[in-house]
This record gives sequence, C-alpha cells and structure tokens, in this order.
Amino acid sequence: MKNMTARVGEKVSRPNLWDANIAALGTYEALDLLQLGVNGKWAMWRALAVVALVDIRLQGIDFDQLTDRAARALGS
Repeated sequence: MKNMTARVGEKVSRPNLWDANIAALGTYEALDLLQLGVNGKWAMWRALAVVALVDIRLQGIDFDQLTDRAARALGS
C-alpha cells in the first residue's frame, strides 16, 4: 500500500506549475490546482485521524491541528 501511494503521488506531482508552461496554464487553473492540493491535504489528515483510532503507528499525532491548519489555508 505504501509503495502504491508513493507511485501515485509521484505521478500526480510531476506536472510542475512553476516551469515555462505556467503562462499556458493560466492563473485561474493554477490557483484551482493549488486549492485542490490543499483540499486533498485536508482530506488526508481527516482520513488518517480515523485510521489512527485503530493503528498505533499514527497515535500521538495531532490530526486536529493539521486539519485546522489546512482549513485555514483554504480560508475557512
């Protein structure tokens, strides 16, 4: 599972917003992708908080703080 997640993350992160193609992408699309990334991070923290209830490897991490930080980045 960890290897699959790493491969998917690598493939998703390949498009680089900061290369020469940023003008072709457009400001709206770039901001939309950034918001999607922050939403994804928020959802990831929420999901990991649920998993932490049964997986001791994740216990002790303050997922509420991480979720709140992602929510603030979204302006919520």
